[in-house]
Amino acid sequence: MEVNIRLRWLGNAGLQIERSDILVVDPFLTRPSMKKLFFSTLETNIALQETILPECDTILITHAHYDHLLDAPIIAQKTGARVYGDANTCQLMEMLGVNPSQLREIGYGETFNAGNFRVTTIEGHHPWLPGFTRGKVKENLSEPLCVRDYRMDKNFSFLIETDELRMLVWSSTRTNKAVPADVLFMRAVSSERWYREFLKRVQPKIAIPTHWDNLMRPLGESTQPFYGPPKFAWPPLQRVNLDELENKMRSALPGCRLFIPERLRVYDLQPDITISARD
Repeated sequence: MEVNIRLRWLGNAGLQIERSDILVVDPFLTRPSMKKLFFSTLETNIALQETILPECDTILITHAHYDHLLDAPIIAQKTGARVYGDANTCQLMEMLGVNPSQLREIGYGETFNAGNFRVTTIEGHHPWLPGFTRGKVKENLSEPLCVRDYRMDKNFSFLIETDELRMLVWSSTRTNKAVPADVLFMRAVSSERWYREFLKRVQPKIAIPTHWDNLMRPLGESTQPFYGPPKFAWPPLQRVNLDELENKMRSALPGCRLFIPERLRVYDLQPDITISARD
């Protein structure tokens, strides 16, 4: 039976998965600059939503940091999409104008249907990063918000299934809760040992890195790798190296293909788990 799935990487951790219904994960389109992040308030670019995601049925939010949640409220308002996320996500979405009837708070270990997809939530672990806050969202917030207002509570990975295919969106620095999948969306900045442990659990046929591009660079500009975690080396901050990632992947699981999509381009996912670009 034909799978008939279309994929699109929206940049950063954002994904669009379409099979009649349109499901998106962590849509982040506005991409404010560093100056805007730390010295101003954040507002969404409505024109980008209207151009890139005029239609959407389901939004999954891994966690409530700005680079995963900022544009989700306007997308939900304009499209009527159902939104799934933790308590912080739902609180922020409602405060930013999304109808409460569109929101569903989720926890770890849940399975639910989202259109033509079956989604299972998996507990994830998020590293500490300066400027990315944790804890309960403040009460009585009002627009526009600051970056510190987007606070993480839970952090989800998602197993997204059809009858024929398992896709794992991994949003965690740990490997112990990973499950088998055919297609894997994963981080691009871990050690060879980490990939070996992780891929042994997942056994994907194809892996697609996400959250590696410069999230402060507008979507209209060329894709540029962002900086990985600091290293005990010189220079301590180095940009993500996708060639190095591919070498680690080949060593960890030789039968798995690494696929690096062009941002915003639509791809067909074929029944034999190959990916081809649409003209």
